[in-house]
Amino acid sequence: MVSASEPKGEPRIDPSAVPIAVPEKVAAGPSTSAGGRHRFRRLAGPMLGAACVVVATTFLIGLVRFADSLPRTPAGTVADAVVVLTGGENRVAKAVDLILSGKGRRLLISGVNDRTSAAAIADAVDENQAVFRCCIDIDRRARNTVGNATEIARWVREHGYRSLIVVTGAYHMPRALNELRMVLPDVELIPDPVLTPGIDLHAWWSDERTTRLILFEYAKFLVSEVRTRLSLANTAIWNL
Repeated sequence: MVSASEPKGEPRIDPSAVPIAVPEKVAAGPSTSAGGRHRFRRLAGPMLGAACVVVATTFLIGLVRFADSLPRTPAGTVADAVVVLTGGENRVAKAVDLILSGKGRRLLISGVNDRTSAAAIADAVDENQAVFRCCIDIDRRARNTVGNATEIARWVREHGYRSLIVVTGAYHMPRALNELRMVLPDVELIPDPVLTPGIDLHAWWSDERTTRLILFEYAKFLVSEVRTRLSLANTAIWNL
């Protein structure tokens, strides 16, 4: 029986019986992910190449500046003492000459080989043994530049020196000074470089041996610079 209030001829529709279309989530297919990887590889190549160019350019600029900054002239001044980092007879001979000429009161020869005696060093530089007995100390503990700096710092503190003439090879001087400044921040360091025979620092790029030497030393200097900076930063953090 049809109610009088309902229109005739129009069937009643139950809303709950009508299906509702729900959009399905479209999953990323293999072609989509493969396309992303392809785009990444296409962009990664040029980006990596550009990064390599920047790093190489920065390294070369630093190398040129490093070579140009190498000391080439003697100190020409007086200090409390003289230290020499061994590596050749010319270095020791020059350091002894500085003591004999009154440039410093005492000399430390750092990094002497265990099999090398003071007498042998005296004979090598053709000086009187009395000079060694009165004015020269020998360090046999150091095995590298870091060890040189450690032993030199101990010696300087024992004697209370405030200024040092540092004698070593010209190409080695930046790294030696960097390590010494780390352990002797309040001591004046005066470089007095030894020019190695056969090493032309003015035209270093024109000789393969000199170029290789400076390149190798610059790489070691960078390692030293990073290490000392990290050490200083760590010290500053602990002192906060």
